[in-house]
Amino acid sequence: MLHPGTRVGGYRVDGVLGAGGMGAVYRATQLSLKREVALKILAGELAQDESFRERFRREGEIQASIDHPNIVTIYEAGDIGDNLFIAMRLIRGPALKALILGRDLDPARTLRILQPIADALDTAHQFGLIHRDVKPQNILVDARDRAFLADFGLTKGAHDSGLTRTGQFVGTIDYISPEQIRGEPATPASDIYALAAVLFECLTGVVPFARPSDAAILFAHITDPPPRLSEQRPELPPALDEVLARGMAKFPSDRHATASELIDEAERAFGGKLRVAPAPPITKPDNAGIPPRQGDVATAGVGIPPAPTQAPHGAPGGLSPGVAPTAPANAPATAETQAPAPRGRSPESRETPPDRSPDALRLRPRRPPEGNPS
Repeated sequence: MLHPGTRVGGYRVDGVLGAGGMGAVYRATQLSLKREVALKILAGELAQDESFRERFRREGEIQASIDHPNIVTIYEAGDIGDNLFIAMRLIRGPALKALILGRDLDPARTLRILQPIADALDTAHQFGLIHRDVKPQNILVDARDRAFLADFGLTKGAHDSGLTRTGQFVGTIDYISPEQIRGEPATPASDIYALAAVLFECLTGVVPFARPSDAAILFAHITDPPPRLSEQRPELPPALDEVLARGMAKFPSDRHATASELIDEAERAFGGKLRVAPAPPITKPDNAGIPPRQGDVATAGVGIPPAPTQAPHGAPGGLSPGVAPTAPANAPATAETQAPAPRGRSPESRETPPDRSPDALRLRPRRPPEGNPS
C-alpha cells in the first residue's frame, strides 16, 4: 500500500479508498491541475503478468472510449516503472450496495438511480461493448443522487466468449446470466439480466437466488424460475413480477430489447402512481473545487477486479464503501421509504450474501450449442 504523500507520476497519494486482490484505489491529487482524482494502481506482482496488464490497459481504453455522463470519466492511464495506473473522476458517495444494505431505497429512488445506468449500458451496447459485471458494487451514487456506472475491467466485445483462456467465466455470481455460466458469448441481454437482478435486490434487499453455496447459486441461475417480487413485497404492484421474469428470462431472446426498456416497464408497472423525478443534470465533476460535506464518502470511480484465486467464503470481493448515507432531502416521498426485511426473516438477517466474483471459480461449463464459439 502507498502512504499519503507518495508521488506516482504527476499524482500525489492523499489516502486509501479501498483495496482488493488486484491492487488498490487511492484518493489522489493531480498536481498539474490541482484536481482530486481516484487513482487505481494494479498490484506489483500482477503487473508482471502480461494477461493482467492487458486487462488493466483495456479497462482504461474502453471506459475512456464511451462518452456518457453516467459512466465514470477516465482522465489518464499509463505505467510508471512496474506500476500501471488509471486516474479517473472521484465520485463522492457510496456504491448502490451500501444503500441496499442501509435500507435507504424506496421504489422511486431505485428507478431514479437505475434509469441513467440503463441508458449508460445501452450506450455501451451501441458501441458493441458488454459490461459483463453489472452489480450494485459497480454503481456509484453521489450526494445529489446521480448514478455512475464503473468498473469496465471485464468488458469485452459482443462476440467474445464468456470464458477466460483457462476455462473460467467472468462476472459476479449473484447477477451472472445463465449463458455466461454455460460459457456462451455474453450479449447485451446478459447485462440486462444482471440489471434485472440488481432491480430485484434494490426492491427487496436480497439477491434473487440466495443459496447456501456458490454452486447452488450458479445452478439456480440456470434452472430455477426467476423469483417473484410479490412474495417479498406483496404491497408492490403484481405486474412487477412479469417485468422481472422477463428481465431474468433464461434465454436471452426472451428478455427486454434494451436496458432502458426494462426500467421503463418497471416504472409503468406502478400505473402512474410512482413519480420518478430525475436526478440533477451532470455538468461538471461533483468534486471540482468543492470540499466534501460532513458525512460524504469519497468512493473510487471503479472497483477492483477479482484476484485470480477464490476468496474465502464470506469475504467481501471488490470495493465497497464503509458508510451508507441517509436518503437525500430531495428524494421523492412515497408510501414505502425503505425496503422491509424479507418475509419470514428478521431485519438482522436480511443482508444480502457477500459479493462473490468467480474469476477463479472453476467449474466445468456445459458444452455450448453447436455453432457458438467456445
